[in-house]
Amino acid sequence: MSADAKALAKRLYEDAFGGDLSVIDEIMTSDPVDHTPLPGLPPGREGYRQTISVIRAGFPDMKMNIEEVIAGDDRIVARWTARGTHKGDFLGVPASGKSFEIGGISILTTAGGKISGDWTQWDSLGLMTQIGAIPAAATA
Repeated sequence: MSADAKALAKRLYEDAFGGDLSVIDEIMTSDPVDHTPLPGLPPGREGYRQTISVIRAGFPDMKMNIEEVIAGDDRIVARWTARGTHKGDFLGVPASGKSFEIGGISILTTAGGKISGDWTQWDSLGLMTQIGAIPAAATA
């Protein structure tokens, strides 16, 4: 599963999040569950498409790099880094033109060689601070 897991993670993070939404239908089951969705988006494949569209609207030059993949049975753990520039509205925050770099870790479940669900933790506070939506904490 290791080579297949790495290929599946690459297709999701580098291809789908890179803007190729057709990949969603190829790599996900018919009813994947996003356990950490953006607010107000529908479930399933359509929710994933809309999530990626919302993110890419705010950060059209965003690139995701997979730093590490660990796989076993029906689970894939991917540690990734995302970089880009805030060039459009993102969750109500107008474009700032500022660059960002954040990390995240996703646990993907699989069924039949496709992604059936995920839990993702990403540095949302770091992102919002870097694009100027939240003031940076003062240092003592």
